[in-house]
Amino acid sequence: MIPDTPLAIARAYHQQGWQVLEVKPRQSKCTVKDWPDTHYTSDELAQKFDNIPGRQNIAVALGTGSNNLIDIDLDTPEAIIAARDLLPETRRFGRPSAMHSHYLYFCEGAETAKY
Repeated sequence: MIPDTPLAIARAYHQQGWQVLEVKPRQSKCTVKDWPDTHYTSDELAQKFDNIPGRQNIAVALGTGSNNLIDIDLDTPEAIIAARDLLPETRRFGRPSAMHSHYLYFCEGAETAKY
């Protein structure tokens, strides 16, 4: 069964070792101060995440806070098509207009680069 409340989803991600953070409804930017150093305990999740579907978003911090989780973000339809043949099978997600445009992997030793 797929969890459907922010709290249930946050708990499922937390159990996988992912660093989860709350995001305001209809927002995509995390507003948690000092988010790189914020790691909720299992008990704290119930204080931070809602138990009503659709009222809250969830952010997952990539990198060392989430066991070296990385996101391959495919920005064009051609990249999404090519990824099916070039990238190993993994968990994928995306928006309705670009389903499967993000591929998640664990990558020990990965470093962040900003362009």
